[in-house]
Amino acid sequence: MFGALTGASDLVGRHAYTAQAMGTSNGEQYSAELYWRYAGLGLPVIDFGVVHRLNGSDSIDVVIDGERFAGRLRETESRALATLGLTRLRYRSFAFLEVGGELERFGYLTDPAPVREQLGIPATYDRRAVFVAAGWSNTTRPSLAISPENGIAVSGYAERRWAVGELARSATRLIATANAYKALNLPGFAHHVLALRGAAAWTEQETFNRITIGGTSGSSIALAPGVVIGDSRRSFGVRGFPVQDDRRGIRALAAAAEYRAPLWMPARGYRLLPLFFDRSALTVFTEAATTWCPPAPRAGLACPTAGFEREWLASAGAEVILDAAVLSYDFPYRFRLGVAVPYLGTEWAEAEASVYLTMGASF
Repeated sequence: MFGALTGASDLVGRHAYTAQAMGTSNGEQYSAELYWRYAGLGLPVIDFGVVHRLNGSDSIDVVIDGERFAGRLRETESRALATLGLTRLRYRSFAFLEVGGELERFGYLTDPAPVREQLGIPATYDRRAVFVAAGWSNTTRPSLAISPENGIAVSGYAERRWAVGELARSATRLIATANAYKALNLPGFAHHVLALRGAAAWTEQETFNRITIGGTSGSSIALAPGVVIGDSRRSFGVRGFPVQDDRRGIRALAAAAEYRAPLWMPARGYRLLPLFFDRSALTVFTEAATTWCPPAPRAGLACPTAGFEREWLASAGAEVILDAAVLSYDFPYRFRLGVAVPYLGTEWAEAEASVYLTMGASF
């Protein structure tokens, strides 16, 4: 993979952009991305993004009559996104509202080219979407805290997505999450914290994207273009399980509970190395999630007519958390090293216990 990345912002933060392009030497995979943020209005903040990519690793072999190889099918994706963001910051609360729209075009290529017409697949497939996201929080975070404390944080996301052309259909998706945090005045350099989380999702039968469960929720950092460590934020993650690509539905529920305790606060670096170890903590957790398809009058693209029942995945475990600054003292990162033991839906787990390393907070 070869590529280039550039970005800049002005002194007052009115404009900021990032541009990136990369591809493989054989041309089987490439992508180009451009993002621009304009904050000259104060509020709202306006974001634009355009992406075009071809992922050759997702190509599909076309087989005729169950045995004769006819060619390969590949998909290109072009996307344009625009959002307006509003925030309201007060002494004891924070709220945000974001509205946006998206245009998508998928192109289908076959090698050799006549195979696409034989399959009856259109050359392009267009989708449109509008969405709104909102949230409110009144949590506190003292200077030595290891977690948000003494408050709640709620958020919601609603999306309407539809396709045009030969494959016209539409679907609505709703996701809601709620977190609660309670500080406990126990020994240590910071409060102990009891944290609870719940999430729910509802999607129409004609959905474009089913809901997956499993995986580790966190965040990631890019060490270099294309080199990323960590995990993505997951609404229905369950530590100790891989992401369940084979079991996806249009309804989902999730719950988690964590006990967070401070361990040690070194607050120092090591000689002249660009490392600074701030504080560490211990977390004991349990979490669970399920997804299902309710029975429907007719089969949809996401679920069979009979649907399938709920099956919970659940695990318990512990994590050691380290807050550290690497290369720049101004931007600390949270590293999480944990072990998770599945106890419900264990047939979907890859091992009786798993060890993982990720970035960011679980919630």
